[in-house]
Parts: sequence; structure tokens; C-alpha cells
Amino acid sequence: MNGLLQQMDPHFREHPARYTHIQEIVTDGTNRRMKLDDNNLLEGKHIIGLVVLRKLTNSKSPTGRTLASDVIIDGSYITIRSGQKDTLRDCPLAWLSKKCDGAEGIGHYVQLSIPSGIVPNSSYIQVADGVTLTTNEAIVLVWIYINPDEVDCANPL
Repeated sequence: MNGLLQQMDPHFREHPARYTHIQEIVTDGTNRRMKLDDNNLLEGKHIIGLVVLRKLTNSKSPTGRTLASDVIIDGSYITIRSGQKDTLRDCPLAWLSKKCDGAEGIGHYVQLSIPSGIVPNSSYIQVADGVTLTTNEAIVLVWIYINPDEVDCANPL
């Protein structure tokens, strides 16, 4: 191996069955605070990672919208609530993002450990003042999670 060690996701060692959920947040051109969709899919799941997709020339969201510009991603922050506390508070979206060209870090994501999932109606993306908002663009979040019902995921690390 010439002294190189292969990095392996600690969740994958214990729980090779991982799932993804794509969430699309649509900009309306005026609201700087956008709540995450109020679906219950991510509640009670052990969230192990998150990726925010960055725009390429012809990038589209699952519903066909243009992905939000780099300016919006670079000027936005996410707060994720789990239970009664903030798990991430004002985390830069740029830190969680990657180009969706299939070449940059295939399969890479920012690793998280949120055992009880998120509270979507209390979690949000905040766009900083001074960033020009556009209408009908999508901020695409790709959540990676493991299902605690399938295995004992109380402490996957």
C-alpha cells in the first residue's frame, strides 16, 4: 500500500445498509429563512451524513429546477434541530457542499451522528443579508441515514 491507509466510514463498518433522502428547498426571492420540509421521514432515523449539491452549467434538481447558485450556497447557513436542541447551528452550507459532476469525491459526504433524526419544522436554512436571492431555484440536501429498526444503532461509532 506504499504507506497509504484507506479511510473508511465508521458507520459503514457496522452498518453497510445506508439510505438517502433528497430534500429540495425552493427559493422564493424574498424569504431569507427557509424551513426544511415538514415530512417525518428523517425523524427517528440515525442521520450519519449530509451533502449539499452545488450548481454546474445544466444542473437540475429532481423536480427540474435549476440548482441554487454558488453565491447563494456560499452565503447560506443551516441550523438542524434534534429534539429540543440545536445539533448544528449556523453551519455554512459551503462546508457541506460538493459539485455534482460525479468526479469530485464520489460517495463523499460530511459525516454527522444524529441518532434521533431531525425536527424538520424547527430546522432551517438562513441566507445572509446582502446575498441576492433568486426565485424558483433549488437548494438540494442529500441526507444519508441508517434505519435504527434494522440493526442496533444506538452507538454506531
